[in-house]
Amino acid sequence: LANPSGYEEVLPLMKSLLHYGAYAQEEFEYKTNDLANASLKEGAALDSVGLEELNAHKASNNGVILEGLSFTELSLLIESETTMRFYYRLERGGNIANYSFKLGDKALTAQYSEKKGMYYVDVAGIDAKDLDTQYTLSVTDAKGNTQTITSSTLSYVRAVVKDAANHKDSTVKVSKALYLYNLEANAYFGV
Repeated sequence: LANPSGYEEVLPLMKSLLHYGAYAQEEFEYKTNDLANASLKEGAALDSVGLEELNAHKASNNGVILEGLSFTELSLLIESETTMRFYYRLERGGNIANYSFKLGDKALTAQYSEKKGMYYVDVAGIDAKDLDTQYTLSVTDAKGNTQTITSSTLSYVRAVVKDAANHKDSTVKVSKALYLYNLEANAYFGV
């Protein structure tokens, strides 16, 4: 970045990636004495990211309530590849095999988290330009009732910003930086 000649088009994306990387370092307490954006003169415009900018990314569902299985939370994993994780609580005595999970036409297998005591399914490998892409997850029970949840990784960002008082400051910052990174990725890739 010291000599941006010839890289003007990609420079805003590179800067936003470095800012996002630095906030991720703070979130995961990794080499915080050597932040990825240390060479940049200007900081990320985190103050420009609020609910107004994020409301278009609110998660939605079709209102169907499944007997014995409840959607509990959306989580975002960013330590390696970007992954949305949907958590479900199965009632005591229930059988997860009585439910089928799909992302579009693709069948997903629910995994069990010992730590949380819940089942989850992942939407993994989400690219920077697709962070605002809405994914629809459907869950169908043995009776044929189907619940759908539509969300993007920015739905998680919106939830964090909306409830910022109950999140670590570093979580709010890395979430806002992820939103700004997506804006620059969309601009660069012409999305």
